[in-house]
Amino acid sequence: MNRGDVQTTLLSKSEFMSLARGEVKNITGQEEFLFPNGVIDIAPYVRSVPVADLDGYSIPEEFFVDVIYRALDGPFDLIHVRTERENVFLVVAIDVTNDRICGHHLLDLNEEYGLGAANDA
Repeated sequence: MNRGDVQTTLLSKSEFMSLARGEVKNITGQEEFLFPNGVIDIAPYVRSVPVADLDGYSIPEEFFVDVIYRALDGPFDLIHVRTERENVFLVVAIDVTNDRICGHHLLDLNEEYGLGAANDA
């Protein structure tokens, strides 16, 4: 169930990985080039993501976009929204060709790459 009025879509790991199969480019700070038909406001979407999709993490009410990557082999931008835990992001996938949000995925770099192991000891 969503927390807001916006329909959200949880992307599986394989669905998420398929959006950026190859190389990605950091386009943070180049927002004027993000969307050909205007800017997509991700705030209503982020606030509507079900708590269950956050796997016990939370996103501050005044959330912060950490980084934006553009897939070089496809029309997708991956917007990384910080959670309260370092290296854990809610990634919102945008189809820039059709100016629409495709879905979201919780990306835990601590788990994926063992980044948090030294900090948790």
